[in-house]
Amino acid sequence: MIWPPEVEKEVAALAPHDRPILLHGPPGSGKTTLAREIHRRSGRTGAFRSLDCGTVGRELFAATLFGTPKGGFTNAEERAGLVAEARDGTLFLDEIGELADDQQAALNVFLEDGVWRQVGVGGAEGRGDVRVVLATWRPLEVLRPDLRDRLDAFRIDLPPATVERVGEAVFDWSRGMADRLRQPLVRASADAREQLERAVEGGLSMRGARNWLERATMRAWEDGSSVVEPRHLWGLPVRARDPLDEPALRRLLHETDGNVAAAARRAGVSRSMLNRRLARAKIR
Repeated sequence: MIWPPEVEKEVAALAPHDRPILLHGPPGSGKTTLAREIHRRSGRTGAFRSLDCGTVGRELFAATLFGTPKGGFTNAEERAGLVAEARDGTLFLDEIGELADDQQAALNVFLEDGVWRQVGVGGAEGRGDVRVVLATWRPLEVLRPDLRDRLDAFRIDLPPATVERVGEAVFDWSRGMADRLRQPLVRASADAREQLERAVEGGLSMRGARNWLERATMRAWEDGSSVVEPRHLWGLPVRARDPLDEPALRRLLHETDGNVAAAARRAGVSRSMLNRRLARAKIR
């Protein structure tokens, strides 16, 4: 994955250290991928473990993190817990915005000193050297103030998918898929990239764009093609109307007296994206 320069700069600065990191961005913006990249750059020799907090019942959260002793409660089996499994490595807690107040409080205590105790009678206490990376797409106001204060200074904001990000990432995705599956590299044609970019303009996430490219690549392998073409992307969601079509672009420029920066702000897009659209429409 190719990250915007501001994200890359933050990762380079924070990855080597042991402070918890909060990744904040919309669904599909690459938070899980970035968490793995932080682990890779951290130099830690332990495992990468992850938990989607939205999938764990309220009563099981602490036990999943900290483990249980055998016989600690009725029918309890010995379980190490994710914190122990990630010793000397990284623990990624996704969707922390789904945690209840008491779960957030327990998490905050653990982040304070790294001490944890197995859940149940006779539970062992431990202190783990674990790097914690957390993520949410929700407004940060859903977090307890004390937890938010702990994490806010070490927050990395991930932007939503943009045409520029997808255009830069397409080759990286294709090469990664070929290496992972030990298949020949299949590049995306300019027309296929354009189709993905239009889908992103219509709201498709980075995860969605990558998944559609992978599906198209599989179709290309299947029919023996050396290039992903638009025909391999059949089924890709296409927006009904382009809100930055030529009439809209001309209207924006008229309303802002030709000021591209002001027009971009009014349209809610980056200046570089607006310039691309103006060039495509042969305006100015």
